[in-house]
Amino acid sequence: MGTYKVDTLPSRRDGYIAKFRALSKSCATHLRCCIEDFAEVDPEADELCGQLNKRYDVYAVAIPFCPRRWLALAIDTLGSGQRDRIVIDIITSKDRPCALAKSYAANQLTSGGYQWVQR
Repeated sequence: MGTYKVDTLPSRRDGYIAKFRALSKSCATHLRCCIEDFAEVDPEADELCGQLNKRYDVYAVAIPFCPRRWLALAIDTLGSGQRDRIVIDIITSKDRPCALAKSYAANQLTSGGYQWVQR
């Protein structure tokens, strides 16, 4: 069992599962491995896109062996003190994964106003 909880938001789970099932078997396996890794370790610093509302560190993580596929992930730095990981979405992008990860995170984690802190 991992150190950190890694999960989707309950309201987004069905959409995430549908995208996951649409991936190739190889891509899905590599994504699953990434998610399992994040139960133990933080993403790399160069994958950080910014901090949302001084609370969520938002990342775009390339999924190994899955061309143009990225995992949008947020770490709750103020939540229960556990630094829980929130799977935001599976992104398809050639050249702007951070912009998409930030957009999806703002949409899912805020109820309107938000502020980005660049890192």
